Amino acid sequence: MIYYQSFFKDRRIIENIEQMIQKIIEKKTVRLFKVVDDKKEYNRYKSLLDGSLKSVLNNEKISQALRENSIEAMSDQKQILLIHDPGDIRKKYSKELENIGKVLDLDKNVINGYHTFNTVAVDKKNKQLHLVDTKVYSNRESQFVTKKELELYHKGVLQSSTDPKQRNRAKIIKELLKTDSYINLSRITKEQLQKTSQTFKHEQPEIRITHILDCGFDDQEIFRYIDKVLGDEFV
Repeated sequence: MIYYQSFFKDRRIIENIEQMIQKIIEKKTVRLFKVVDDKKEYNRYKSLLDGSLKSVLNNEKISQALRENSIEAMSDQKQILLIHDPGDIRKKYSKELENIGKVLDLDKNVINGYHTFNTVAVDKKNKQLHLVDTKVYSNRESQFVTKKELELYHKGVLQSSTDPKQRNRAKIIKELLKTDSYINLSRITKEQLQKTSQTFKHEQPEIRITHILDCGFDDQEIFRYIDKVLGDEFV
């Protein structure tokens, strides 16, 4: 039983602790300078041990505050239009940021950055827009599993691969599926659709909600989810 998980709520801090413990076991020493691979890793573990590493601002706390403010501003609305749109935070010249992933720049070149998924509510009465929800994530996070990886895993391709990296990836995916903790765009989309819909319906059960998505979400699975599960409309 790993008891430290009950003391730390930030997933990234827990990951750092687990990585450090694994390295201590592998190197058979608790001397930090012998455990790490480089100065960057040394400084990260040092700040973790001396207490200077602070929890980052939680995505969910930000989103909860945004949703509450939107409800207050639009409490008298009978219909809500929710525009859902992913976007990239481009960090072309950044290399040291934690879990920095890969995104496309405006010329379709691969650069460093993070992904976001944002939802905006249209206030037709007051002719305003309200940011309702936002999520920042990286395709370099250990929890990120692409649709292609899931397909290969379920077909047993990763497990039987001659590449040790793919077999190790299969073990990671197995644990993520077991704990239901993996993320990808499809899953983030459904979660945000559900959260934003339920937020307004909690206050106004009869409210009419229309989700507006661009062509990137041209997916029967998403359409069925909005129609059959959420009971909402979509464009």
